[in-house]
Amino acid sequence: MKKKTAILLAGLLLLTFKGVAQYTTIYPDIPRIDIHSHPHYINYYPGSGTKTTKSHPSLPTNPDYSTISNYLALHDQLLKNNKIDLSMWVSLGGDKGIDTVTSVSKGRIMTCISDYVPQRGLT
Repeated sequence: MKKKTAILLAGLLLLTFKGVAQYTTIYPDIPRIDIHSHPHYINYYPGSGTKTTKSHPSLPTNPDYSTISNYLALHDQLLKNNKIDLSMWVSLGGDKGIDTVTSVSKGRIMTCISDYVPQRGLT
């Protein structure tokens, strides 16, 4: 039993060391772009198991400014701690508040218009 305990403690001790994901990049001059972000608030309906039901579609509503602020803070933290420049995001939030998202994010979040109903045209 003592051998198993020692192995367990050694394993847990190894988990406290700096991991691979916490490295400083050797390519600090290459900016990164996150191509999948959601800076919009999506309603959650308890009990449905998902963020949507037939009567409540999961289309994004309004821009969530605290989420946008968190994206910008993430940029600052990655740059400071790891010299990784996560300089831009592509929002998959739809066509709601495009100008607002761009202005609040200081031009760092660009919006992709996801059209799930192509038969309606660009209206």
